Amino acid sequence: MTLSEQDLRDHFSEAWLARGRDLVWQERVLDMECSGDKRYMSARVQGSRALPYPVTIRVNHSPKGWYPVGHCGCPVGYNCKHVAAVLIAALGYGPQSVAGVPAG
Repeated sequence: MTLSEQDLRDHFSEAWLARGRDLVWQERVLDMECSGDKRYMSARVQGSRALPYPVTIRVNHSPKGWYPVGHCGCPVGYNCKHVAAVLIAALGYGPQSVAGVPAG
């Protein structure tokens, strides 16, 4: 799977992406796990509530490219800033790598 930054821009507003980046840089993406091909991901993301939101993502492919289908325990529920944060972290941006090891 080769989900790109452009794929994210195609499926999330710039506001969601900016807020997702903030969550990544604030180290609020917790317990992230990815399948070997990065098509399936799960994590918990600490939002504004006391308990982190559970996030699950499946990345699908169509003739137009890759697209995420993300579900979150927050009030928005679908492809929200928490989903964007997990995808941004999976792309290797921020203080943690996909395996949860601090980035070099």
